[in-house]
Amino acid sequence: MKPKLFLFLKTIFISLVFSGLCLAQENQMVKLPDVVATTNHAKVSPKVLDAFYHYFQDVKDINWTKLDENFFVSFMMKDQQSNALFYKNGYMLYHVSHGYERHLPAQIRKRIKTHPDYFDYNITHVIYINQEDRNVWVAYLEDNKNVILIRIEDDMLEEVERFNKSL
Repeated sequence: MKPKLFLFLKTIFISLVFSGLCLAQENQMVKLPDVVATTNHAKVSPKVLDAFYHYFQDVKDINWTKLDENFFVSFMMKDQQSNALFYKNGYMLYHVSHGYERHLPAQIRKRIKTHPDYFDYNITHVIYINQEDRNVWVAYLEDNKNVILIRIEDDMLEEVERFNKSL
């Protein structure tokens, strides 16, 4: 039951993100170029490798994929599944990691746990997103009746979605 609920919530979250992006766009059809992905032990440029190891230490299970001229990497770091996208010049476009309550910074965890609407909820899953100068935490909160998706960025806490559990 829990894996299905988690998969459902993850699908809903991704749909919400993309639907928000779609609503913000003009009603204009634009043909984007095809993206070519090659999964192998692609030759990763020294600039990209240097940048990767600058940002991430003590990593394992590293898997590189070349996306056109850029490099996507998935890896494990501190018992968290992570991925990042680097431009060929070594600039990191984004980093995303998936974890649990224990992976939250103390001040963010405290902010959630002391919030009058959420103090009784369990934090079941967290996602950290770093893109350029933005640091966003997404947390899944759960009690007996509800699952709530919240977003924390720049000390602002926002409820993104609330689901009632069905019996």
